[in-house]
Amino acid sequence: MNLREWSWRVALVLALLLALGIIAIGVRFLLQPEVSAQGFGAAAEAGPYPAAKGIRDIGSGLVGLTLLATRHFRAAGWTIIAMAVIPLGDVLVVLAWGGPPVLAYTVHGGTALTMAVVGAILIRGPRREEPRPTRGAATSSGGQTHHP
Repeated sequence: MNLREWSWRVALVLALLLALGIIAIGVRFLLQPEVSAQGFGAAAEAGPYPAAKGIRDIGSGLVGLTLLATRHFRAAGWTIIAMAVIPLGDVLVVLAWGGPPVLAYTVHGGTALTMAVVGAILIRGPRREEPRPTRGAATSSGGQTHHP
């Protein structure tokens, strides 16, 4: 396995972890809104906003899982890159509301960077190999395979 194939497989695992991770974060926002809001980097009271964020996070993760499960890896890559705007926006929200800059840049900024890299690798795809003739395959030359 070459480096390109290896990095593509790692990107698939990371894409799966990103999707499952954001679903878990969404569930946490539904079950523990105050604690989750503090972990996000902004204090919030219980109410409709943490619940709405939780539902949207779960939906975002399901989009990623669906694309991966149906083996639409390039589409998953483009979707992950497009969705990287969410954690970039989270950086701005945390900073604008006086949240900890270290959390804004490391957690949210790091997530956006990871998403961009994973998405780009998925778009690029694994190395393509030339199709090899299979043994016993019928050919127009009476079963003989010609090699130039």
